[in-house]
Amino acid sequence: MPQEGQPNNHSQNVFTQKMNAKKKLLLIGAGPTSSLISYNIAKNAKLKNAVDIHVFEKSRGIGGRFATSRSTKNPDCLADLGAQYLTQSQSKQSLKPYFETLTKAALVRPLETSAIPGFRVDPTKSHYACVKGTSSIVKHFFEQASLEKTDMVFDCRVIKISKAEPGKVEVTTEKQGTSTFDIVISTMPVPQILQLENSSELLADLDMKRNLSMVKYSTRFALGLFFDAEIRLASSAQPLNFIENDPVFRYWSIENLKRTGTYNEPTSVVLHTNINYGAENAEEDKDALKPQLLEKTVEIIPEAASIPLDSVKSHKWRYSQVLESYAEKPGCIKLSDNIYAAGDGFSESGFEGCIYSAERAVAMIEASMNL
Repeated sequence: MPQEGQPNNHSQNVFTQKMNAKKKLLLIGAGPTSSLISYNIAKNAKLKNAVDIHVFEKSRGIGGRFATSRSTKNPDCLADLGAQYLTQSQSKQSLKPYFETLTKAALVRPLETSAIPGFRVDPTKSHYACVKGTSSIVKHFFEQASLEKTDMVFDCRVIKISKAEPGKVEVTTEKQGTSTFDIVISTMPVPQILQLENSSELLADLDMKRNLSMVKYSTRFALGLFFDAEIRLASSAQPLNFIENDPVFRYWSIENLKRTGTYNEPTSVVLHTNINYGAENAEEDKDALKPQLLEKTVEIIPEAASIPLDSVKSHKWRYSQVLESYAEKPGCIKLSDNIYAAGDGFSESGFEGCIYSAERAVAMIEASMNL
């Protein structure tokens, strides 16, 4: 028994453990916004020591809409099926360090667009190609946050987010069951928040629910063609190609030329459908439309006629680019106690929108923890 005036070691140890206990923070989604949230937490000394980050991702890998696919026959043949390049606004100087760290890591290079027909040239903006594919950008920011593989769970679709007592949040997934966290930040597309099993209970604020329902995205289908060897396409010598007044496609790229500026890599091509085609076929299955899209592709790129079917990948982006953002673009909102929602749907479509959203999410978490 401690003598009078001496500290009780057991009580002191319990107090120290409580002071040192980290909050469990879950990020739903392993796309750009989540990686940038992790990165900003890692740069914040107080938050870094206050939270343990965990990630649930419904797909099988990192990237989200920054998805890079590889040929099954030649792993050096890459294609970005989602986002195609990064854009930097010169007026947003606070975002400059993000591009600097990517340049320093040799993950991006300037993309010259002035000679590309149909590209909307804006002298206030610069564009960057992702040398190792857009998914490398997401991986970079997660790595800078020192996240371990054990901190990330893939093939893990969240179906329910519930408040639990005292001050906890229960997250239920389709396959893994229910886990408990102290803080949850969803970066899933806004419509998927409304599709949660308990959305009516979670979103008790009717104004918030109405604002969430007004966020709109385009739907696009992407087709990736892997030629697996270096070839020159007769259709174009440009890395990016925009198609006017076509009923199906709006854009196509020569991926190796876009990423590196040369042909000295295996050739791959990506095509994206236009907004109208995506809207008309939003409920269609990607594989059902694949033959139709490939037939149309041959009209644009004759070399596609000889490509094997198992060298063609199709993808459906049900929620592609943000058409209408959440009211007043707050970057991040509080859905309920210890439950937040972030992503470009709360700012604007694109990498810079993800940066702004991530910064707002981290600021809100820091304020909520009184650090």
